Amino acid sequence: MRRATQTGLIAFDKHVTAGTLPVVAHESAHEIGGKHTCDKRLDLAQLKAETGDVDAAEQVLESLPPEEKMQHQARQLAARVKFLKQAGQLPPMSELEQTLAAEPDNAEALHQLALHHVLKGDNAQAMELLIRLMQVDSQYRDGIAKTTLVELFDKLGNSDPDVRVYRRKLYTLMH
Repeated sequence: MRRATQTGLIAFDKHVTAGTLPVVAHESAHEIGGKHTCDKRLDLAQLKAETGDVDAAEQVLESLPPEEKMQHQARQLAARVKFLKQAGQLPPMSELEQTLAAEPDNAEALHQLALHHVLKGDNAQAMELLIRLMQVDSQYRDGIAKTTLVELFDKLGNSDPDVRVYRRKLYTLMH
C-alpha cells in the first residue's frame, strides 16, 4: 500500500470505517522523489495527543518508519505521549504536595509530582524533583527517576538550558 493511501486511511479512519467516505486511491498520489511529501502521520499524532486521544497518537507514532521515529520531533512527541499516558493515573497535585509536606522522602509522591510538572511545562521543577527522587531512592521502581529524566531530556532537546544543567547534576549524582 502506498504511503499516501496509508496516510489517508489513518487521517479519515472513522469516516472510512463508517462507510461515509469512499476511498479512492490514485497512482500519482504518492511521494515524489522519496521525500514523503504526503506523509502527515507525525502531524496527525501531534493532533491526537493534543486532543487527548493518547492511544491513537501512540498508534500513529508506532506506524512511522524507523528512520522517522528517530527524528527529533518524533522522539519529542513519543516522550510527551508517554508522559500523557502516565498522567491519567496520577492523584491531584495538591494531594501529592500534602503528602510530601508530611513525608518529604516519599518516592512515589516525588515521581508523580514530577510528572505533573512535566505536563504543565514546568520542566525545571520536574527535573529537580526527579534528582531529589534519585537522592532519596535511586532504585525506586527500577530507577524510574533516571529513566524519566533521560526521556525528559529527549523531549526538550540538547539545546534547552535546563537540560544542560540537569544533565550535569545527573552525571554528578551517578559518579
